[in-house]
Amino acid sequence: MIRFRIAAIALIASFALSASSAPEATQSPHPGVQVDCTFCHKCLNPTKDDPCLLPCPRLKSEVLPLSKMGPKMVELNQLQDVEDLYVPVLFNHETHAHMSSTAQGCQMCHHYNEESPQPAACASCHPKDIIHENLKQPGLKGAYHRQCIGCHTQWDPNTECVFCHEKKAGGKLNGTATQAAYEKKYKVVPFRELIVYKSEDVEPVPFHHKTHAYRYDRNCGDCHADQGCDACHDPTKTEIKPMGDLTPDQMHDRCFVCHGDDDCEHCHGRSEDDVFVHEKRVDFVLKPFHQALHCRDCHTTSGAFTKLNPSCTACHASGWKAEGFNHALTGVALDEVHVEAGCTDCHEDSMTEKDGMLIASSGKVTASCAGCHDDGRSYDPKKGFTASE
Repeated sequence: MIRFRIAAIALIASFALSASSAPEATQSPHPGVQVDCTFCHKCLNPTKDDPCLLPCPRLKSEVLPLSKMGPKMVELNQLQDVEDLYVPVLFNHETHAHMSSTAQGCQMCHHYNEESPQPAACASCHPKDIIHENLKQPGLKGAYHRQCIGCHTQWDPNTECVFCHEKKAGGKLNGTATQAAYEKKYKVVPFRELIVYKSEDVEPVPFHHKTHAYRYDRNCGDCHADQGCDACHDPTKTEIKPMGDLTPDQMHDRCFVCHGDDDCEHCHGRSEDDVFVHEKRVDFVLKPFHQALHCRDCHTTSGAFTKLNPSCTACHASGWKAEGFNHALTGVALDEVHVEAGCTDCHEDSMTEKDGMLIASSGKVTASCAGCHDDGRSYDPKKGFTASE
């Protein structure tokens, strides 16, 4: 019964194309629908047990870049007024969006999207109330199932409804919706922080995997291009090879996207403890606020990181909001005396205040104690605000 339901859903969703794009009908068993069966079925005699479906032909459209888009979690609750058995499904959008860079990006799910900052909701094209005999367009439930089942069946044969859907408390019809399930259905794939690539001919290369993925905010697809979910998520595999069996040239091509100007010793034979420290490689000390950022928050150009203009006004042209400004983020926590001072009392030579905004009047924000003190004192990062000796 489960196989039949999945096959039926997939069959309905596979005809998600406009009538104008459908070829001339040839012996279609679906009355009133002009569509060629071979457009979706790769065999001449599909059955319920073996529908032999081709990949769903999706409408194509340009979509927005992947970078940090969308919410973290999405509750799929649009079908609750017609659903009498299951509670809404909690969908981890952030995880799927991050991993989608290995395949088609956002378009893998948002396969049709008008030019808009906000991707169109599934329900805008797939109504929940639909006559299912019209196979030109699947309903919302069919679209949801086709979208999820297509990827998950690559690496997991378990297609029982309760694997993704939590039943309502109290049973069918009489139950009330419980909180959407947060339980993880699959074992988390171990995220290796350090991977050492070894070869008989050259010195080993220590690769700081977690640093590249999170600190440098690299999309997984930058290295794991054109790979399906089963490259990492396959409980039947005894050995996981997310990168596959790449040749040395192919491995170098992945790294040369950013390291094309570096010599061999930059990677080969490098100490495993040798990680990038900004102030050692770049003449710009990261204060606490900048240390909490991803590299791509400042270095927004794709590809290799390039040197930026270090002046404050290069990024903060509009300044900072004076009210509630947390001075400790600059690396200097104000004591109880100086917290009462105005910003321009110390930064009078490099900052002005206008309409509640602090504007850097020069490229670099500087501070001086001379505006209030005439004893030649200065701020000591180690001692803090102390009187001169």
